[in-house]
Amino acid sequence: MGDRWIDRLERRAGFIAIPGLAMFLAGMHTVVGLLSQFKEEFPGLLSLRPDLVLQGQVWRCLTFILIPPAWSPLMLLFWVLMLYTYLVRLETFWGDFRFTLYCLLGSAAASCASLLTGAALSAWPFHMSLFLSFARLDPDYEMLFFFVLPVKMRWVAGAFWFMTGWDMIFGSAPERVALAAGLANYLFFFGSSHWKDLKLAWRRSRYQGRF
Repeated sequence: MGDRWIDRLERRAGFIAIPGLAMFLAGMHTVVGLLSQFKEEFPGLLSLRPDLVLQGQVWRCLTFILIPPAWSPLMLLFWVLMLYTYLVRLETFWGDFRFTLYCLLGSAAASCASLLTGAALSAWPFHMSLFLSFARLDPDYEMLFFFVLPVKMRWVAGAFWFMTGWDMIFGSAPERVALAAGLANYLFFFGSSHWKDLKLAWRRSRYQGRF
């Protein structure tokens, strides 16, 4: 969807913007991760389970995105710092409304996919879509992985896209559904720009082929 559509939506539904959402998400990942150190079953209270959602536990359609993928203290620290870095930059670049809209679309797509398939879905595809958005907007940003290795986001995004393509081809049906749902918000925001890039690359290849 182009920027004009999002601008129109913001004029009509700007009230949904949540200021400071990036810091809240990073903070809640810290809280959930720490609580999980003492009560291993705690993430199960927040996870996206369609059977429990249908029983009235609708909060799971949002709280599942607060579950970190890392459990050990060191990995949790690394994850939260990385998450905070790119979420804050995304929120600064987009503004409160667009960032909130992106998160809501991602959680809604995953929830719909979970309800339609009856499968419990993790938040990893959702987090991957946030990371890919950051890499798309700032591909030359260098992040210190494991606090040592400087890597530009364009290369990390390339690795993510390769793994996504691999899972879409060789993964199970639930994995494919989860990945498709996780990328729905990304395509909503960046699909048109990727399509333009493909058309430009095609024209260049045709032009070069003539000479």
